[in-house]
Amino acid sequence: MRNLAILILTMLVVFNLKAQKEYNNWYFGNKAGITFNTDPPSALTNGKMYTNEGCASISTPDGRLLFYTDGVSVWDSTHIKMPNGIGLKGSFTSTQSATIIQIPDSLHLFYIFTVAEANNDDGLQYSEINMKLNFGKGDIVNDRKNIKLKSPMCEKVCTVKNRNGKDYWVISVKINSDSILAYRVSSLGVNLTPVVSKTGFGIFGRGKEIGYLKISPNGKKIAYANSMCDTLAIGNFDDSTGKVSNIWKLNCPQCYGIEFSPSSNYIYITSSSNNIILRYNAVTANRFTFNISKKNIADSFTQPGALQLGPDGKIYISDFKYLSVIHDPDSTNCHPQKNYINLDGTYCSWGLPNFFINSFVRPDNKLNLGNDTNICLGDSINLTYNLELESKIKWNTGDTTNKIIVKKQGVYSTIVTAFNGNRQYDTINITVGPKFKVFIGNDTAFCGQFSHLIKASSGFAKYNWNTGSTAMQITVNSKGIYSVKVLDSNTCPSGDTIAIDQIKKPIIKLSYDSINCKYVFLSTDTIKGLSYLWSTNETTNNIKVDKKGWYSLKAIGPFCSNQDSIQVNQLSQPEVNLGLDTSLCNYELQLSTKEQGSYLWNTSETRPSIFVNEPGQFWLTVSRNNCSASDTINVKLCEDMLYYIPSVFTPNGDNTNDVFKVYGSNILNVELEIFNRWGEKLLETSGKDANWDGFYKNELCMESVYFYKVKIKGKKAGSVKYLKGTITLLK
Repeated sequence: MRNLAILILTMLVVFNLKAQKEYNNWYFGNKAGITFNTDPPSALTNGKMYTNEGCASISTPDGRLLFYTDGVSVWDSTHIKMPNGIGLKGSFTSTQSATIIQIPDSLHLFYIFTVAEANNDDGLQYSEINMKLNFGKGDIVNDRKNIKLKSPMCEKVCTVKNRNGKDYWVISVKINSDSILAYRVSSLGVNLTPVVSKTGFGIFGRGKEIGYLKISPNGKKIAYANSMCDTLAIGNFDDSTGKVSNIWKLNCPQCYGIEFSPSSNYIYITSSSNNIILRYNAVTANRFTFNISKKNIADSFTQPGALQLGPDGKIYISDFKYLSVIHDPDSTNCHPQKNYINLDGTYCSWGLPNFFINSFVRPDNKLNLGNDTNICLGDSINLTYNLELESKIKWNTGDTTNKIIVKKQGVYSTIVTAFNGNRQYDTINITVGPKFKVFIGNDTAFCGQFSHLIKASSGFAKYNWNTGSTAMQITVNSKGIYSVKVLDSNTCPSGDTIAIDQIKKPIIKLSYDSINCKYVFLSTDTIKGLSYLWSTNETTNNIKVDKKGWYSLKAIGPFCSNQDSIQVNQLSQPEVNLGLDTSLCNYELQLSTKEQGSYLWNTSETRPSIFVNEPGQFWLTVSRNNCSASDTINVKLCEDMLYYIPSVFTPNGDNTNDVFKVYGSNILNVELEIFNRWGEKLLETSGKDANWDGFYKNELCMESVYFYKVKIKGKKAGSVKYLKGTITLLK
């Protein structure tokens, strides 16, 4: 046993000096796995683990499997559960149920950090594995198992190297709070007092916060997703202190998987709401520029879940029976490929092994391209790095030489790979043009008269406006194009232009159709550069209408609009309507129209209304705008009033004889009173259709005989009847 332990330690020492293949074997999903010991990676089918999501695996530095876990059990290199490797407090349904790190300064000790399902009190815990145990296949140390750190936690845990290049940070998020916890792991063990950062917003709090938590390879950015809340959070991470700062959140429907590109310039997100992969610029300064950098780089996946950066610098995507891939995640055309690796009958479900590809040398100044630089338009700059023997260099432009010439604005990065596999990285931001741009406002327009102040940015040495002014600001009151050129002695010249338009109120002209006697024409003058929109949705400068009412016209310019309206209260063709035929029941009857124009009655009168006192046929002709219209009405003598009063009614709801009322013809009005046998008044009402429904104070009266008084007024002048009697109510 002693000789075997010495052999294992010797091999690990040699492997750590000459190889970096600790993450070359992945086990995940339903007995799925891949190995990077082949090129390209190939499927492994000897795994024994089944997990919906969380998992982690670790290998020797020369790429031989050590063990893997789903956060509950641990399998050794022979795919057998370690004797004490069961009962960990993670969960196979937790997004990132486990992560593995080698204890600093140790060749045979490892930590497994586990996180349970959200709202589970097991929360974040860790266990220690000693690879000397179990005949060199490793086992969990009995008294170093399930050491609790914090609960309850979100389903997130990840690791990153400390800036010192030796220690680690283990990061997780506390549920129902705005706290991000970072635990420092050194050769002395786990510091049980975490570094706590407050985000300022409670992104998590719906009970099951699924989605990945990742740190960028350069240790400067943190991002985490909540698929249940359609939210993504991103901010700055300080890998020397463990603090999180300047974090913001944005809407991201069903975001789940997260991964940064090797240069940390880009961040990739899976969205299961529409099965797509999104890419954002991770080095933008604020939420707005981050959001507008969004690009859909691939869609139509079967089930896109986790994203994981591989040791080959490619990002792998879990997609049910396959692993898809982003071949060149740091290039503009990142070359995504679906179904890259067939998993040979196994499937990956949602998760992939949870680890951190940290192959960059720290601190970051080991490779230095210089400070961010501004160049003037038309100039160029040489970016150079002196390569050591057998080292290789690759720029994000695709170049592999140690020097490139840059003329365009952008972020330029390079990765230098040494002969032993160590990689160094740096990035530089090249801007073209002035560092301080002048801005005099967006193009705009005004309606009617205006006075507008145009102000250039302060701090320039010289100003030259196209109006001849050399002041920092000018006031204008007419439309036109205004421009300014500025010069700063320490940078390049710059300028800006603003267009100001003036839109006057459109004038609507009205004319009538005297040929067809039907339409009214509405029109306005055509002005170049303007478009028109009527309230009728027509877009020409003239329309015709055949209905009365209000009509509005909007004159639309590039930046603003003005409008006017007009009322059409008469049409070309007059509308004459004397009403229905009627009766002359009083001494005289008025016939009239509200239509405008000239009038001619068959009585030779020329007014809009006349009075008639005898029966007959009367007609009226109204003329205007060379158009005319007529209408006729028959007036007959008013007939005598006829009426009928029933003696029984049955208010039983059968819609037959349900109310007591006066029936008849030529009746103008009825006044009705109802009394019970004791003389109490139950009802008093009036109207042409006055009636009693048998109710008193919202209750149906009993079957009995009731008394009524009624006054009936006929249409004929002086026709009135006063009657009284009895009515029987039957149910």
